Amino acid sequence: MKLIHRLLLATMLFTHGFYLHAQDNPLHAYLPADAKAIININLPSLASKMKWQELQQLSFFEETLKDAPLYIQELLKDPSSTGINFQSDLFIVLLPDPKNKTKSTPVLYGQLADPEKFAATIQKIVSKQKINTVGKLKILADNKNVFAWTTGFFVVPMSKDKSQTHPLPKSGKTVQNTKAIANQTNQLIKQCQLLLTPVANPITNDSRFIDLTKEDGDMRLWVTRNMEKPKGKGNKKDDVLKMMNWGIMQQGNYMSGVLRFENGKAVMQMKSYMNKTMDSLYRLYPATKLNSGLLKKFPAGQPIALISFSMSPEMLGAMMKASGAEKLIDSLTKKSSVKPMEVAEGLNGDLTLAVIRAYEYDEKDTVTAALNGLQVFLAASVKNKSKVEPLVRLLQKPKEIKTDAEGNEIKPAGPFADLKPALLLTDSFFIVSVSSFAAEKFLNTVGDNDISTLANPYTSHASLFSLDLKAIFNFAMQMSKKKNNSEEQEASKILDAFDRIVFYGGKYENGAALSTAELQFSNKEENSLKQFVKMIETFANMEMKNKKSRSSFIEDAPAQIEDSSEQTKIDVIDEPAPPKQKNKAKKDNN
Repeated sequence: MKLIHRLLLATMLFTHGFYLHAQDNPLHAYLPADAKAIININLPSLASKMKWQELQQLSFFEETLKDAPLYIQELLKDPSSTGINFQSDLFIVLLPDPKNKTKSTPVLYGQLADPEKFAATIQKIVSKQKINTVGKLKILADNKNVFAWTTGFFVVPMSKDKSQTHPLPKSGKTVQNTKAIANQTNQLIKQCQLLLTPVANPITNDSRFIDLTKEDGDMRLWVTRNMEKPKGKGNKKDDVLKMMNWGIMQQGNYMSGVLRFENGKAVMQMKSYMNKTMDSLYRLYPATKLNSGLLKKFPAGQPIALISFSMSPEMLGAMMKASGAEKLIDSLTKKSSVKPMEVAEGLNGDLTLAVIRAYEYDEKDTVTAALNGLQVFLAASVKNKSKVEPLVRLLQKPKEIKTDAEGNEIKPAGPFADLKPALLLTDSFFIVSVSSFAAEKFLNTVGDNDISTLANPYTSHASLFSLDLKAIFNFAMQMSKKKNNSEEQEASKILDAFDRIVFYGGKYENGAALSTAELQFSNKEENSLKQFVKMIETFANMEMKNKKSRSSFIEDAPAQIEDSSEQTKIDVIDEPAPPKQKNKAKKDNN
């Protein structure tokens, strides 16, 4: 039930509110430019698509309230009683860990409508501690939670450093323990003061973030994609990584995204901003389009999965050289007769992986029959056949026969251990398939088919990923060992709601590669947010049914009462010196 309570509280925060312009949000002053990620939850927009009253009418809502603590019942009935300003947005910020650049600390920011109501709400959650006032800052914390707020804003660090937690021993206080608690309290106050102090270099110094705030959406996302160079340990792996050009991967790489819950689908539109080096390459080699001719070569059949992309060989070579990957590949393949870069030069830069369920197939095609009609293809168009032939010869080379101590051949285990993929190479196409019949049919197929029809709306882009979720889920249900018909029916209701997931993009505009992801639902008329919430309802109902079923055989365990002596007492101490801010502000638009 605790999980359900948390889901309800989270849903309340995400949906209860009204409209406010995100670009004018005063919380932006507290968001640092070096944040690893910033998630902006647009409460007003979410509330416009599903009212809190609609949530209260869900079948599991009242059932959940029966078992919830009294203060949670009050909050769920009247979210405004929390004192939170639901007419504004929430922010989840991943702050860099000063001790470890590869780690981050999540922090929740929000605005307050009534600080006194908020204090009363938090006091009910952390009932065994007292609110401490340090200047304009108020703090309430225990071993599990930290809440800090001023008259206008609140902040909740969503993780705590366990190494700094010093619970009181059952035997009582000790001098050493008291000093540790005082030190921890001082650190906690400084941390909260820093979080609720406007930063010297806010994220709004970056014009790209400002552009993001102007986008209409239910959620906005800003992510730093700069990679940290791994620390060397003197092994062979580190020698290999030294060949990579970490410079272009450590600066100027950001991603922004806008999520919208539309009717019938949830859509995420993304912009991947490049540094100066990558930007120059994208401008020098414009994005290409999907190869429509290649897509028209697939046999008729239900498309289960499709991955198709196109990139000019010149662009690929330039990217490999700039990143240092060319040296890495040459080092790894220096003893091989196949040179990957030469093979790439023999192709036109397009590649398509497709899985279909064939409507019909040759009765001699035992492989497709064994796979229940599934056919798998990996295909590319050819520019220079001679440069691809070394790869084909390598793949067609017979495997070395392994024998045991007595000289008997050791055959691979598994139903498809003896499967030998078919490889066909012509002047125009290179095709790999698990079935030689399917590969031959690929070469002989011309004209529109199910794959080309599916891809047609996206052929102006450079990449496409499409997955039939219903087919995948149905296959997983068939493979499941569970025999509970009731649970299977409930799960089927959830899975049938999904249709397909689609990811497409590749266009380059204003220093960013554009891409879009869509989670498509079977019901095209209803808003996708409502469909998500209904899925949560179904999951919750399943959990409650399972709990009632278990309770008929097993007595509920007695409730455990926490020992208050285990809680960390925060004593009132003098206000520490305010945190120092660096005055150096930089605009990161590389």
